[in-house]
Amino acid sequence: MQIELLERQLLGCFLKDNTLIEEAKITPGMMEKSVHQVLFRAMVKLHQDGKGIDQVTLLSACYEELKRMGGIDFLNTLKTDGVTSSFESYQQTFLEVFKEKEVRKQLEHYLASGEPNTDQLMVHLENIADKGVSEEQEVQDVLLELHKEPFQEKGNESMITTGLKSLDKLLIGFEKKTSIIVGARPSMGKTALMLRMAKGACEQGVVPIIFSLEMYKKALLRRMISTEAKINGMLSKQSHMLTDAQKRAWSEAIGVLGGYDVEIFDDSMKTIQDMRSDIRRVMKKYPNREFIVFIDYLTKIQTKETYQSEHLRVTYLSHQLKAMAKDYDLPVVTLAQLSREVEKRRNKRPMLSDLRESGSIEQDADVIVFLYRDDYYHDESETPNILDVNVAKNRDGAIGNVELFYNKATGIIADLEVRE
Repeated sequence: MQIELLERQLLGCFLKDNTLIEEAKITPGMMEKSVHQVLFRAMVKLHQDGKGIDQVTLLSACYEELKRMGGIDFLNTLKTDGVTSSFESYQQTFLEVFKEKEVRKQLEHYLASGEPNTDQLMVHLENIADKGVSEEQEVQDVLLELHKEPFQEKGNESMITTGLKSLDKLLIGFEKKTSIIVGARPSMGKTALMLRMAKGACEQGVVPIIFSLEMYKKALLRRMISTEAKINGMLSKQSHMLTDAQKRAWSEAIGVLGGYDVEIFDDSMKTIQDMRSDIRRVMKKYPNREFIVFIDYLTKIQTKETYQSEHLRVTYLSHQLKAMAKDYDLPVVTLAQLSREVEKRRNKRPMLSDLRESGSIEQDADVIVFLYRDDYYHDESETPNILDVNVAKNRDGAIGNVELFYNKATGIIADLEVRE
């Protein structure tokens, strides 16, 4: 019964979102029910032919077969099955159940055979294990891409700049398929830096996809407007009190932001599966564009499963963030709160061990950046309005510190030589 339900859910997802056919790691022949196989084959054929997949086109494509199998009524109710945001979960569970069933079948056949062939059994088991595994790009094809790379006028298109020259000198930019963690204690400037990098992406023609799990969309946009207009963030919450000049700046800032392509999702109950679904939708909305994902913040991401410890939950999330970056060929920048242990030390500068459940995060992340402001801890700081950015881990590049100008009142972050 479980496999039949999973098959219905998968087919329902394909019907609701035709593009999911492209992400399918399963084949029609892997489905158990004949009517499901017929529908899946018809869906694949329609998609290959560039046609839409709906109840009408499916009925036209395989009416006689469905009629013979008594599947006409089933087709009418199919769209009620499955939730597209859970597609990856359905598919993974289906593959696990399918493989378990196939392994059991091969072992039964092996034991029932009069002259069991162990080598043949191992081949069959290896073939089962490979089901649903994506084909890897050939080494020669990758080498050909790398050979062409230096001669392209636009340079390395796999990099998305941060919009801050001093930081880009150290990081080069954010590479696709990478997971980046930005860690800091509260009120250090994590969200402000995220918004500055999102603006830098927009200026580069890249579409930022922001998952704001703590701050609602209007509040986030208000911060972006006040920063663009150089208006105190507290004053922006009472925008009717702005001066005429500030109101003009406010309107002009909205005009600037209105020219950017940016997507913000502020549902605080988002799971990784929800985010993946949203990313797919945004990619369809902006074809042939580049994207970068920002998540504010790590431990606010919801999980459907219950974990025995926070360590196991964060480990799962850390793995999934890296998988998201690889699967969608984009950088994923995730903000993370640091442990309170920082406050107990004399030296408050963050270290890798300050990441909550740091082991899995440190292992999975390609880049880890820490933020520190001396004037947060010391009223008489010698470096006021300075945001210290420490690149503590950089899998394929340099590590080190960069100082940026940070006006906490307006949220402006800039290179020191162009401070505003």
